[in-house]
Amino acid sequence: MYPDFGTEINTASFIDNERILIAASDEELFDRKKPPALPQKHIAIWRFLHNDLSAPVKVDGEFGNLFPINDSRAWDMYKFPKIINTETGEIESKIQDIDSGLQASSIFSNSITNSPQIQFDRQTGQIAIRVDSMTIEILAPK
Repeated sequence: MYPDFGTEINTASFIDNERILIAASDEELFDRKKPPALPQKHIAIWRFLHNDLSAPVKVDGEFGNLFPINDSRAWDMYKFPKIINTETGEIESKIQDIDSGLQASSIFSNSITNSPQIQFDRQTGQIAIRVDSMTIEILAPK
């Protein structure tokens, strides 16, 4: 099943067995005459078994690669770790002194030179970032 969101989806991550957190890139719309179901640089939850979409939410800042923590929060790893409220778009917390790379999509691109290894634990909501050959930062949501 592939719905017509009207724009490019740059990240999609399972919340559970029925819902996927999706985000639209800032790429050009597929059809300029038709408003997209998911506007550029917005996030939403797609219930793919029912093929319906929650109300799109504009994030209060740059975002890229999302990892759902629970129904209402997600890690974002674009530039630095941050937690985004997926219902309001508010960035609830951020750690700007940890470089988590420039990957702005869940699809890995060889053109990104700064791309540290990142691992997400869905059960605990923790995320690990390999900072260098000697350091792994392990972060937990508050």
